[in-house]
Amino acid sequence: TDSHIAPGCNMIDRSDITCSRFPDLQTVKDIISRGRTLVSSYDATVVELDGIIVKFGRRIYKSEAIAMQLVRSATPVPLPYCFAYFSESTYNGQGRCGYLVMEKSPGIPLVDLLPRLVEPSCDIIASQLHTHISSLRALNRRGTWGMVGRDGVYHGGFFSYLHQPIDQEQIRNGNPCVASSTQHVLDYFAKALNTLCGPDPEVMSLISRIDSTR
Repeated sequence: TDSHIAPGCNMIDRSDITCSRFPDLQTVKDIISRGRTLVSSYDATVVELDGIIVKFGRRIYKSEAIAMQLVRSATPVPLPYCFAYFSESTYNGQGRCGYLVMEKSPGIPLVDLLPRLVEPSCDIIASQLHTHISSLRALNRRGTWGMVGRDGVYHGGFFSYLHQPIDQEQIRNGNPCVASSTQHVLDYFAKALNTLCGPDPEVMSLISRIDSTR
C-alpha cells in the first residue's frame, strides 16, 4: 500500500487498485522489464509494451489514478483507461515508488502538429480544449483524494491539503482551485515557477498583461 501519508488524510483509502489483468505488482514489473522506455526522469519513468503504458516513480500517487477514473467517467475528456495502481515503500533502495498502469491512447502529440496546422484547424482544437476545460471546471466532489476541479484536494508538489476554515494565507500558498481571484492563481504559479527555475522575465511580463480583476 501507499506509505506516503499527507497530514490530516489518515482516513483516506490508500490500498492498491487491481484488476484481473493486473492482480499484483509483479505483473506490472514484468511489463517494465520487457517494455520500451518512452520517458525517464528523476521523478518518473514511462514504459510501453503491447499497448500498455506503465508510469512509475517516487512521485506517482494513487490520487492520479483516482483523478483519471473520475474524469474519464464524468466528462467527455478522452483520457486513457486506467487499469491499476500499485505502490511499494522501497524501490532500488531509494524510497517509495508508485505504479500507474493504463492503456496507450492513439494519436500524435499536439506540439508536433502545431507548426503544420492552418488557422481553421487551430480554431477547432482551441474549441475542443475549451470544452474539456469547462467540463473539468464543472466537476465538484469535495474531499476526494486526487480531485481535479472546484475545491479539490491535491497532493505533493506545490499543492497542499487544505482544511476548513480556509484563510487568505492558505489561498495564497495552497491549492489554487480555492483561490478567490485570478490574481491569487497567478501569484501562486509565479511563486511555484520561481521556486523551480528562478524568475523568468518573459513569463512575468506575460502575467503582467493578464486582466487580474476578473
